[in-house]
Amino acid sequence: MYYTYYPYDNNVQLIDWNDDNFVPITPYVIRELLGNPESEGKSEIDGKWTMRYKTGDYNVYVGFRGDNGSQLNYLRLKKY
Repeated sequence: MYYTYYPYDNNVQLIDWNDDNFVPITPYVIRELLGNPESEGKSEIDGKWTMRYKTGDYNVYVGFRGDNGSQLNYLRLKKY
């Protein structure tokens, strides 16, 4: 996954990508692609399943529509 923006800005703090529902992506698929997350479980904010990975200066949050067997809802790249 690549993100580009113009002009180059070191102050970008958060980028969201919402799923288009064309391909079924579940927590199992994400785990197979990215390995075990730093943390996962029900979000305290909305009660839906969330996985968190660390990469460089960013956390990658993978949110799902329901429980740990549900469809992908979003990917969020957030600066520490």
